Amino acid sequence: MSLSLLAWLSLTARTLLVLLLTPSLLFAADTAKVKNLLDQSGFTEQVQSWPDMVRAEIRQHGEITDDNLDLILTRADSDTLVSELQTSVQEHMEKTLSAADLEAISQWYQSALGKRITQEEVQAATKHGLLEMQQQAKQLQADTDKVARMRQLDELTGTTDNALALHTYSATAVAKAIPGNDAGAKPAAPDPTVLRAQIEKRVDLAFLYAYRNLDAESLDRYQDFLASEPAQRFHQAIHEGMTSALSREIDSWANQLHEAMSALNTD
Repeated sequence: MSLSLLAWLSLTARTLLVLLLTPSLLFAADTAKVKNLLDQSGFTEQVQSWPDMVRAEIRQHGEITDDNLDLILTRADSDTLVSELQTSVQEHMEKTLSAADLEAISQWYQSALGKRITQEEVQAATKHGLLEMQQQAKQLQADTDKVARMRQLDELTGTTDNALALHTYSATAVAKAIPGNDAGAKPAAPDPTVLRAQIEKRVDLAFLYAYRNLDAESLDRYQDFLASEPAQRFHQAIHEGMTSALSREIDSWANQLHEAMSALNTD
């Protein structure tokens, strides 16, 4: 495996784990505490990696050299993207979730199992965890029953849906930044079925590794929580907050990237 491919796979896995961690890192006892808990839980730090997905997409195109890419990205305001993602998720949570919803979610994440699951997810997202996940990939994926369970957890959390949204908006930024393309350029549309299947496999692996130490009873309890109405509203608020911000800010960032590349071509 080439170093560039290994880096890409590591970034992809890290991004999926960030998306997986997002619900665990956003719980609150009431809406007034949402912002503080975003900081205290580590979400504020985790969300910093989301613009890296756009960078990684752009690096896949040979038309943009690393030197030019570094210069372009110093001109593009990725801080605004991160800020808008945080704000949008927070606002959607506050608008969508009732005090009772937040209390139920908070109780779950403060429970012994909730804390253990969060700890397992955090460990999985470390550099050591990501390396170990790749090393154990074949062994983890060989458990077909566990894979089927991970599919159910993915559907309940919407992790693949979030990853698809991130990929789609990142691809738009790429298309607009490529030299010779106009500001309204659209990315080539991949087969959506194939793309979803590819992302699902990556989500499966991230889940398989993150929850590898949980027994069947613990997974049953976790799945029951995820299927509950408060948890479903919770994850829907996260998805809507992410996609709302991405649809606005990635497009703005893509235009900045295009302008920066155009400036390079005229220098």
